[in-house]
Amino acid sequence: MISRKTGERILITLDPDVDPGMSAGALFAHGPIEIVVAATGPTTARIALALPPALRADRLGRKPPAP
Repeated sequence: MISRKTGERILITLDPDVDPGMSAGALFAHGPIEIVVAATGPTTARIALALPPALRADRLGRKPPAP
């Protein structure tokens, strides 16, 4: 479960131990990515992620404003 405030991000990437040449079929052989908004509040949302083992989710802060 991940909590995010308005403007904060989640980055889904390959696990560092996974071959970047892995096919999409092999990547999703254990199932799809599932994202569930579990709860919302005035300034935050609680998000549940179910990812195949080859993927990972990282929490990122707000994206800096464009120059």
